[in-house]
Amino acid sequence: LKFLQNWRLAGCPPVPHSLAMHSAELPSSSGALCGREPDAVADFAGIRAVASDMDGTFLRPDHEAPAANLEAVRQVEELGLHFLFCTGRNRASAQARLRDAVNLSNRPGVFLNGAAVYGKSGSIIHERTVSVDVVVDMLGYAKALFGKFSVVLCHGDAHFVPDLEERWALHLHKDYGDPEPSSLGGYDAAISAFRGASGGTEPPQKAPRREEPHLLHFIGSREDLDAGRERLEALAGGRVKFVRALPTCLTLLHPLCSKADGLEAALKEFDSTLSEAIAFGDAENDVEMLQAVKIGVAMGNAMPTVKENACWHCAANSAEPPGVAQVLADLLSFVNARGETQGGQS
Repeated sequence: LKFLQNWRLAGCPPVPHSLAMHSAELPSSSGALCGREPDAVADFAGIRAVASDMDGTFLRPDHEAPAANLEAVRQVEELGLHFLFCTGRNRASAQARLRDAVNLSNRPGVFLNGAAVYGKSGSIIHERTVSVDVVVDMLGYAKALFGKFSVVLCHGDAHFVPDLEERWALHLHKDYGDPEPSSLGGYDAAISAFRGASGGTEPPQKAPRREEPHLLHFIGSREDLDAGRERLEALAGGRVKFVRALPTCLTLLHPLCSKADGLEAALKEFDSTLSEAIAFGDAENDVEMLQAVKIGVAMGNAMPTVKENACWHCAANSAEPPGVAQVLADLLSFVNARGETQGGQS
């Protein structure tokens, strides 16, 4: 019943009763995608890669990976297709959610909303960072409103906050399993470090600037972030882009950074392109990716703006089986059928 409710909330037609079962097996194909047009049929021809967001998409609402989705990944790759995670998490945080089920150290993947892209070698092959001047301005703004927001700076698998005692400083760590952040020693010390000068009353000394972060999170209540976003965007003056992945998290990225940008770079590792990919997402930071690929799928639980900008919808991440597994079952059926046809003709 819960699955059927989620499916109907996604705006899709009724599905066979067989799909409502609780099973760790991959569900049978059943037309899991619904498009903007009632009679639309997804064209899987030419799909060589699958890209999926994690939280709100591949993971359940409790941020665990369901067995049906993991089995779908195994079968997709067994047929020679490629599967990539495209997430706002860093790689270490993503690996912690997948545990031993998928090894992220030796596969291409898009992390930190496209700011850090890893290749087959396990090393970064593409990255974008937030400029120091933006970091300094944002730290100054948060300092003036001490206690209302926390700033989390991310570089690779490392997270940093100015002050560990702030209300929101450990929110991503405690509630989402992100790495525990290190302290920058307070706002004044953090600002000085990014300016490349030693703090205190003495004249600035020559010192290396702290490395530019891949991204910067403003963490706070939904209401405070909603109210403060316009002011932050004005302060940034176009030097960064803003995306909302969580109600409590507003992320600042390099202007050219997106999951679409990162996915394009990652697909080159397979000599593939965005036009040969299907992608899944649920939040504002997924929109560009869903628009860039051949088949962009909004989850049934996606934010309204995501559904408005995606051509395809599927069941929610809380459905049984999950929406991602249902769609990949259809893709696998298509690939298997095409393989049998080609085999019969050869």
